[in-house]
Amino acid sequence: MFSYRMHHIHPHYRVQLLSHLHSLAAVPQANQTQLHLCVESTALRLITGLGSKDVQPELSRFLTEPKGIVSAESEELNRALILTLARATHVTGTDGTWCHELLATIAQSTPHAWAPQTLECFPRAMAEFFTQHVVPKENKQQLKKAVEEENRKWASMNNENDIMAHFGVPGAPPLFLCLLWRMLLDTNHISPIAYKILERIGARALSAHLRKFCDCLVFEFSNSPGGQHVNKCVDTVNDMIWKYNIVTIDRLVLCLALRTQEGSEAQVCSFIIQLVLLKASEFRTRVQDFVKDNSPDHWNQTNWHEKHLEFQRKYPEKFAPEEQSGGYHPNFGNVCLRFLPVFDIVIHRFLEIPQVTKSLEILLEHLGCLYKFHDRPVTYLYNTLHYYESKLRERPPFKKKLVAAVLGSLKETLSEPYQAFLKTNSEEIWLPELDYYIQMIKRVVEVINGSNSNSSTDWRFNEFPNAGAHILYTTCVELMALSAGPKAIANGLLDVVAKGYVMIPSADIHQWINAIGLVLSALPISYWNVLHERVDINK
Repeated sequence: MFSYRMHHIHPHYRVQLLSHLHSLAAVPQANQTQLHLCVESTALRLITGLGSKDVQPELSRFLTEPKGIVSAESEELNRALILTLARATHVTGTDGTWCHELLATIAQSTPHAWAPQTLECFPRAMAEFFTQHVVPKENKQQLKKAVEEENRKWASMNNENDIMAHFGVPGAPPLFLCLLWRMLLDTNHISPIAYKILERIGARALSAHLRKFCDCLVFEFSNSPGGQHVNKCVDTVNDMIWKYNIVTIDRLVLCLALRTQEGSEAQVCSFIIQLVLLKASEFRTRVQDFVKDNSPDHWNQTNWHEKHLEFQRKYPEKFAPEEQSGGYHPNFGNVCLRFLPVFDIVIHRFLEIPQVTKSLEILLEHLGCLYKFHDRPVTYLYNTLHYYESKLRERPPFKKKLVAAVLGSLKETLSEPYQAFLKTNSEEIWLPELDYYIQMIKRVVEVINGSNSNSSTDWRFNEFPNAGAHILYTTCVELMALSAGPKAIANGLLDVVAKGYVMIPSADIHQWINAIGLVLSALPISYWNVLHERVDINK
């Protein structure tokens, strides 16, 4: 219900539910694969869906007992929480030192490091924290040797009890997924005993195995001769997902995206994500059919659930090999919807590595249509363009493609000139004249005054509670996505009243000035800093 049906939930309840989910994940009953996946997926949505202005007020209540909102064992959820803290601190301009206790609790629960390209984007206080809390790097060569040793032990054992005693006991090295992958790579077959071991390991403990598996994959690809071997490796991974139901694609991609990879290995990891998502047809086919046959406006449909069940019957999800029925259950989720918050994170990780821009464009081209079902597409785009402003400043063609992908079904919320710009050649640069900025601010003023609001919008189900908030953030998204740099855009906004005042009714001039102030204050510092420059010049 929290993931797919309820809108405008007070952040207090979101954080409270997150705390309850962490408690639920710790009990033995949550070891069932599908239930564990549901709990983790919902927690991920709650964490990434927190509004920037809500993060500090809501999470500060837990500073005396931060373990309530920190996962005891899910490194991925804790990493997602840190990324949300970084984004909120950046967007609101607050001092990141307030969350040091929270970061220390996370570092204690799930010790981990961040790659330099990610730390570079963190607010200074958070980057300094992780620079000081160094976590030893794992030796990938030793990891490979450990997997080879486990493979030799497997091959040397014939007694099922011995195999179970070595591979299925608590505390065994978390290398079983690496072993299964190697087994499939060599023999195209998985022993039935392996499924018993997976069941004994359980869904919760398998997360640690998944992390090692991701590191193993990156090392293998980084040291691979390429060609047929790479294809065979990816096909084997896809078999583990779609044929043998050992891992789900959303959990694997999330884990890959959040591993600490530097330099060329970060590029290799991005390449693996692209291949896992697109090389096989299974996921692409599901996305295309889901987007084609379903509408995101569930409140306007009488047969939404029937359509959803129809999709699940066509593409049943199996969460264990013994589920011969296909694991079909009458629930609201499916792999396409579960992938959306993962895709959000994937895009951000790719943005931190300029060398993989082309791969990200390919992913957006094939999977961007899923954003039709995103519950907060404008907010996500606003946060992305704001947080990565300095990295995207010199990449206007990509910003254009990102807007087209995320707001593909909401293009009408953008201005007509920008909609026309989206239809032009992808490399074309557009530098608007003063009239464009005048029309943008005029639109904001009219909507706030109630004279130009979209009466057909049902605000109960929109990501924004009212027309004023909607127009402010769509305006900021469009301005940040322009080809012109922050200085030119900010000067264009200020010139609306400095030079274009003759086109503004004198009785309304203060409303226009206030609208410009609202827009500038919601943009990154590189935009509204121009106001200080203009004031100094005029002195």
